[in-house]
Amino acid sequence: MNYVACTTDLWTARNRQGYLGVTCSWIDDDYNLNENLLVLSHLPSPHTAASIHKKLENVFIELKLNEKVTYITCNNGSNMIAACNVCLMFYPLLYFIIVLKIIKFDTILLVFYRHKKN
Repeated sequence: MNYVACTTDLWTARNRQGYLGVTCSWIDDDYNLNENLLVLSHLPSPHTAASIHKKLENVFIELKLNEKVTYITCNNGSNMIAACNVCLMFYPLLYFIIVLKIIKFDTILLVFYRHKKN
């Protein structure tokens, strides 16, 4: 796989513990869509952009994806936006806002796109 798109979300469980989930999607050489859960793990407080970024960066480096991630989709939490922005900061970013209606709630997801220079 040459490039992957990732999604991430951070939430707090009933026991007040934070959890970070990261998924990965890519299209193989036969044009089949593949998806994988990369990590679902506890993220201690505080849930700052720096702590989220560090966790994402460690996941991408450990799985040798740091140069392959082209998209990261997250919610519109300021800490998530900043963390994803830092993950892709070495390349120009184009921001896309996707508005989705989930059940009865309007949710804005920000998609970060990294375009490699030729």
